[in-house]
Amino acid sequence: MNLKLFNIALLLVSFTVLIAACEQSSPASSPSSSSSTTKSQSSSTQSTSSVSWSSSNAVNHIGERGTVCGPIVDTRYATGTNGKPTFLNFDRNYPNHTMVVLIWDSNRSAFPSNPEDYYKGKKVCATGLIESYKGKPQIIARDSNQLELQR
Repeated sequence: MNLKLFNIALLLVSFTVLIAACEQSSPASSPSSSSSTTKSQSSSTQSTSSVSWSSSNAVNHIGERGTVCGPIVDTRYATGTNGKPTFLNFDRNYPNHTMVVLIWDSNRSAFPSNPEDYYKGKKVCATGLIESYKGKPQIIARDSNQLELQR
């Protein structure tokens, strides 16, 4: 009986190690999107990414690193809010936006002057970790290299 339990425990440990090894190698081996872009990296705050999604589809990729593209239709520099965040809202006006890029005041100098005006009305691709804030996907941009204007 003890040998049987030992074999089961050994099998479970082996299976767990195998799953962990597969999870670590799978993101680099196969992109999950058919539309991809290649970006050169010049900032340590930006991760290498070859996967991109539309801003309306970003909600399906929370927790992933990649590039999200879409139109910036609504912006706000909240000077009266702690941290003085700048919000770049994709697709629709707040609170119905599909995705947001957040720029903290401490990082504004790394962007063009008045980023809320500079990016508004333009199609933008944002690269970084897609996080969730109150159920909406967001990318925190720390450097202008994370945002690319599309033609």
